[in-house]
Amino acid sequence: MINTSRTINASISSKGEVDSYSLAAAPGSIISVTVSSQNPNLFPLLELRGLDGTLLKNSLAFNGNSADLGMYELATGNATVNVKTQADRTGDYTLIISIYSLEELRSEVIRLTNIERQKAGLNPLTRNNLLDRKSTRLNSSHLVISY
Repeated sequence: MINTSRTINASISSKGEVDSYSLAAAPGSIISVTVSSQNPNLFPLLELRGLDGTLLKNSLAFNGNSADLGMYELATGNATVNVKTQADRTGDYTLIISIYSLEELRSEVIRLTNIERQKAGLNPLTRNNLLDRKSTRLNSSHLVISY
């Protein structure tokens, strides 16, 4: 069971092999999964499946030596990541599973945004700027939205 971010080095050693990794994160966790290989002809594929086997997500992008699931919110926190290859190819791969809480992800977005804002000569964002909902809240007594 994988419950924290990790990097796994493994291999598809026989035709048709599917390597499966069980995730047990906190409900509502955000995951990101990528697979890569030094072999430019491995053509890895990723699947994210629920505990009942339901397909939740396939690789968003893939090429000869990598595939990416993008980000996905695990409502229950539990899922299985499957690694396989196209055309029954074999070879070594590196799987990177990143697990974030929503709060960690928000903080990272703010951090990266501020790096770019500082490069552009803008003031950094603060947590309070982003969470101030007064400008987006509509009171039932408002007849018109003004900006």
